[in-house]
Amino acid sequence: MARYDDDEEDEFSNDGSTLADVRRALRASEKKNKQLEQELGSFRIESRKTALAKVIAEKNLNPKIAGLVPKDLSDAEVTDWLDEYGELFAGTAPAQVEDSEPAAQAPEGSAQFNEVANTGSSPASDEGQLMARILSAKTKEDLDLLVHGQVL
Repeated sequence: MARYDDDEEDEFSNDGSTLADVRRALRASEKKNKQLEQELGSFRIESRKTALAKVIAEKNLNPKIAGLVPKDLSDAEVTDWLDEYGELFAGTAPAQVEDSEPAAQAPEGSAQFNEVANTGSSPASDEGQLMARILSAKTKEDLDLLVHGQVL
């Protein structure tokens, strides 16, 4: 059956206004239906984004993963998919292998440095006194003792 968009009266009807009213109502309902379908589509997209963000946050994964999740998965399937492939995105370090090397030791003078750093004050409280001690040093050992606290 052909569909006409005009509001002309039907030639075969006794009451021409009823058919025109039905056509008008049909067009209005089709327009409203199309609008509601678009709105429903946008709500579905937002609902999926929210659900994905919630599941990803619960699994402590990067939120950017949401763009990689297949779009045809239901909410339960998304959880299963993240369980299966989530370890690829978690950034977890592989199991650590024990090193056979000995642990690194602190360099000489680090204890004095740490003491100064932790207390927030310089080892010599008076700059004039420190300068006098530097100027009175006669040998390299005297300067090393002043600067490093020990003879090198």
